[in-house]
Amino acid sequence: ELLGFLSGDFPVGQPYRSIVANPVGIAPPEIWLLGSSGTSARIAAERGLAFAFAHHINHLPAIDSLREYRAAFRPSIYYDKPTALIAVSAICAHTEDEAEMLAKPVDLALLRLGQGRRPRLTSIADALAYPYRDDEREQIALNRGRLFVGTAAMVKSRLLTLADASGVDEIMVTTITHNAADRVRSYDLLASEFGINAGL
Repeated sequence: ELLGFLSGDFPVGQPYRSIVANPVGIAPPEIWLLGSSGTSARIAAERGLAFAFAHHINHLPAIDSLREYRAAFRPSIYYDKPTALIAVSAICAHTEDEAEMLAKPVDLALLRLGQGRRPRLTSIADALAYPYRDDEREQIALNRGRLFVGTAAMVKSRLLTLADASGVDEIMVTTITHNAADRVRSYDLLASEFGINAGL
């Protein structure tokens, strides 16, 4: 339906055919399908859409799904070749130890989310004080597969390895920290490592 609204190409008899998406007279935005599974990759490939894989949500099928997307891609009016990015979560700091400390609240939030609890982002002190059970520590270790933590050089190396393995054209980075200044610094460090003027 969204593709129909943007292209104005609803089949005859479709109840939405008389509805016109606004504003008119301008090109529609790029159309991307965001997913975190092989099913999403197949849908994007079959419809000839750009595909963004949410590695920060489900990291395990990322590489295989993106390879499958490229192999199965069918050109469309939207894209003549496969176009993909991978969305990742990263935390950078001047030292690996500092980055690890900044990641503690995220570790706890992801743990709570996986337990069906409210994933509140606590302070570092509260995350360190949490009475983790052994099984929870194991879950945190598994969750770290979807989180890139370290110095900017360390994170850059891991991101480039992932991009190469998955064949993506672009990496989208999101950073979650308890303190906004730490978040800005993380982006700035990573941008500088990639030779990008972050402007922050």
